[in-house]
Formats: sequence, C-alpha cells, structure tokens
Amino acid sequence: MSVYLTPNTPSGLLNRVQMNIRLFFCRRANENFDQMTKSTFQIGKYPDGTRYVYKSEDELTKNHQEKQKALITGHMPEDKINSDLCPVRLYELHTVYTSKLNPSNNRLWQYPRDAYQYGDESWYQNRPMGRDKLASFLKCLSQKVPLSQVYTNHSIRVTGVSTCILGQGFSMPQIMAVSGHRSTSSLALYQRVSDTEKQQMGNAISNKIIGQENLPMLPSTSHTITHTAIL
Repeated sequence: MSVYLTPNTPSGLLNRVQMNIRLFFCRRANENFDQMTKSTFQIGKYPDGTRYVYKSEDELTKNHQEKQKALITGHMPEDKINSDLCPVRLYELHTVYTSKLNPSNNRLWQYPRDAYQYGDESWYQNRPMGRDKLASFLKCLSQKVPLSQVYTNHSIRVTGVSTCILGQGFSMPQIMAVSGHRSTSSLALYQRVSDTEKQQMGNAISNKIIGQENLPMLPSTSHTITHTAIL
C-alpha cells in the first residue's frame, strides 16, 4: 500500500509492474531486464476467459542457452477480486503501463517523466533504464519505503521459488518451468525442509515397510533462508 507502489503515478506504476514481473516469473536478479521490450510479455486467455500475462520471447540467459529452445515462462493471472491492483490490468496493452510508455522507445523499462499530468498520453521519457539502475530496484525501494532491512532483487526470486510460495505445494520440475533453473540441484538451494516434515517422511518410510497407510502431510513450516544475492 506504499505510495511508492501506487499505480496512479509514473514511478509507482513502474515499481509495481516491475515487482509483479519479478515475482510471478521468478526472474534472476539482472536477467536481461535492460533488454526487455514492449513485446517481451503478452496477454493470453484461459479457456474460462481469465486473462494472464506470459513471456512470449525467449532470452539467452545463464540458465537458458541458445540450443535449449523450450520457452520458459510463468503465468501472471488476473485478480478479479482486487481489480484496482490486478497485475494483468496494470500491465495490459492499451490499458495502463504499456499504454503510458514513451511511443518513441521500444524498451519496457523507461525513466518516469519529472513533470506529468494524470491524463497525459505518456508518463515516461524516451530514455530506457540501464542495467545498473534495474539492478538496484529493490535495494532503492527498500530504503524509500522503508522496509525492515535492505533487500536485493534476488530476494524476490528466492521468495517465489522457496517454501514461502511455490516450494510449498509444487514439484521442482513445475517450478523450473517457471523460474528457468536448468537443474534440480541449483533449485534445491532455495528449498528448506523442517524437522516436522523430515519426521513425516521418515514415518512414511516406516509405514510402507509395515504396510500401513500414510497420514496426510502437514503444511510446510519451512521459511526462506537468509541469503546473499549475487548482482
């Protein structure tokens, strides 16, 4: 609810859309953000009519080499309950963010204009954000809000793939299809299993040996780990 994330100002809208992209797609800290264009993400629609944002262009990254042509992308579905902050509505072409970008520049991340009016057709300069500026996104936001500590862009990725969110109910192959990790060993660094869960798994083995049915697993009590981001 911070003013720095309000969709009613150029900088707030930029911050919110970038936070959504980083979280829903579990992006690496500096994964070609400065090369993203207005066509990097597109709007799709599920059979039930629900809209979603997906990555329509592959990028050559550390975890996705040229010979691996499979498209790695998550889905950012619309929020029909909180429509004012719906991530699809805020991003959607001709509606909010992309329609406010400077038409003379094809980059997705542009500097906000210093002076603007709410009804202006464009809120952003013909000046794309560079790699260093994008790399300091969450660090700067942490200091402005302020948050309880200074976080890095990598913190968003860890939150998405760890037991805080996706790691609590989805398999590693499923998460890898969103995050772009190329091996389970690299993804496993984000997963932490509690003693309670280890006890349950041990009991599952014991029960199998003696022919008893396993009880349902309790919800994960794991937490994301403290980490140092490599920017």
